[in-house]
Amino acid sequence: MLGKCSLLLVSLMLPSLVQAASLKDYNIHQTLQTVAKKSNVGVPRKINADLTDNGYTVQDNTLINHIIVSSKQAAEMRKYPKTMRHQLTLSVCTNQGYRDLLQNGAILNYQFTEKNKKPIAEELFFASDCGL
Repeated sequence: MLGKCSLLLVSLMLPSLVQAASLKDYNIHQTLQTVAKKSNVGVPRKINADLTDNGYTVQDNTLINHIIVSSKQAAEMRKYPKTMRHQLTLSVCTNQGYRDLLQNGAILNYQFTEKNKKPIAEELFFASDCGL
């Protein structure tokens, strides 16, 4: 009897759990759309002499930052990928806005390409990357 009650309870709760997960996904997607829209004002914009922010896009719960890299910097990034990842991790994980997004279920994706669109690197960040 207890097994049947447990099964009934789980079957009654499942739609609520699915709906809650869907609502959370919807909310983070909407938040990311807002972040991307605000962040895309004035792009492309120079970050420094070697990097140009080409704007953000959103796919599901992922905020994608498109960054164009000079040939010189691209060579360095290819030569030292762990250093690049470390520097980017410090930048992401010390930014409270990014930390809030990650904590709410977002994934941050950085896509680095050369001006000719040749891929250099892609880095993904999850909450766990920042100890959240």
